[in-house]
Amino acid sequence: MKRPMPKFDGPIPGENYTADVKNFPWHRPPSNPDYVSTVEDALKRVVRPQTTGFVEAALSAGDSVVDVVTGLLRIGGSKGYYSIDNAILAAGPLAKMVEVIGDELGVDYRKEWDEDPQILTSEFFKTLSGSETKDADADDTPASDEIQPQGGLMAMASDDSVPEDVQSQMLGYDDEEEL
Repeated sequence: MKRPMPKFDGPIPGENYTADVKNFPWHRPPSNPDYVSTVEDALKRVVRPQTTGFVEAALSAGDSVVDVVTGLLRIGGSKGYYSIDNAILAAGPLAKMVEVIGDELGVDYRKEWDEDPQILTSEFFKTLSGSETKDADADDTPASDEIQPQGGLMAMASDDSVPEDVQSQMLGYDDEEEL
């Protein structure tokens, strides 16, 4: 016979304060506490032969520069080399170095971001929403007999209307009562 599952099978509030908080590298202060040392350390690590081989293999396999940089920074953060904040800030210089490595090795790679960002103008948003600027003199309003009913998910066609007696029964009216 199986025991019933307890209703509350989770950690007790404050239980995390009873354990040693230095079990993992990211529980301790990073070895590179500032931005400059984080960038220097990340760039030193990426030019090592084994890391360069990883970068070449990943870019050749179709990973983008963003994927490679994200992976490298996650590895460094999980080992306690730098904090996540400094890792995000160091992503730009590290991405440039990964591009340089890819260019030197002759690897065809993808960046995964827009190289020529689109300028957001009012015309861009008008085309995005589908509303074009129309001439004020043009009258594109259809006549009332040309207007087609707009159907939606809950719309009924005109030939699917419910008879009045069925509708009154659904609303709870008796047969003797008038609407």
